[in-house]
Amino acid sequence: MAQRAVKSLAAEPETTAAAEAASPAAGLDRFVGDPQFMQSLARGLLALGAVAKGRGQPVTARAVAALTGLSVATARRCLYTLNATGYVRANRLGAVPGPSLAGLAADYAGSSPIITLGGPILDELRAEVGDSVSLAVFDGDQPTIVATSTSESLLKLDLPVGATLPVHCTSAGKLHLAYLPSEALDRRLRLANLKPHTDRTITSPAVLREELAQVRRRGFAVSDQELALGIRTVGAPVRDARGTVIGSVNVAMLVGVVGLRDLRARVVPALMRAAARLSALSA
Repeated sequence: MAQRAVKSLAAEPETTAAAEAASPAAGLDRFVGDPQFMQSLARGLLALGAVAKGRGQPVTARAVAALTGLSVATARRCLYTLNATGYVRANRLGAVPGPSLAGLAADYAGSSPIITLGGPILDELRAEVGDSVSLAVFDGDQPTIVATSTSESLLKLDLPVGATLPVHCTSAGKLHLAYLPSEALDRRLRLANLKPHTDRTITSPAVLREELAQVRRRGFAVSDQELALGIRTVGAPVRDARGTVIGSVNVAMLVGVVGLRDLRARVVPALMRAAARLSALSA
């Protein structure tokens, strides 16, 4: 059961403000008439993102169109251009990320101390708690995994770097929402798709608000089989020098192996120490 559940941990794209008009491509319509906005560039970035989410498997123009809302013809032109510039490598089977994209990813990682210097902290946390650890950043509408340290236990998380997480049923997502300003949180909850992943997923905005208030009071977030049955995650906030929450460090465990008492007594203190160390890197 755990192995089947784990497959869902790399989340499907969430419905957000940009997708309010039914697809990411349709969401670009709000920029029509803006002379500073490059529609062609935006469409190309949507196509690039769809290829990146393929996790190394070839993604066809038709699949890009389905994921983004672009027409197949537009998706095909985007892939042709991205292939010509090295951001993807395309053949008759589809497109995979190319060396230019890898260079961008390396530049991004090199610009963030918590990514470049945080690896040993994640490894030490994994060794201390014995479970898989991930680091997520909150640059966009959803938390994005930027680093992992995977346990050698039975729990093998399908959380590649670059995976995005839904905000309502993951520890990282709850932290992302909990520390938003009130107006931003109101907007997110109006637009969010509170999709049920299990029978434990919170799908009521009112109940989610109560959960987020508890997250702020406790200083950490728990997702108890809300994204995948058999999997419990706990996350603590990572802050920058101004005290703003910019990400989270998260531990994922099998419910049958780590109980709630052990979670509170052993895992949470270790997690909070790691979060404080990661936050110090951004100071």
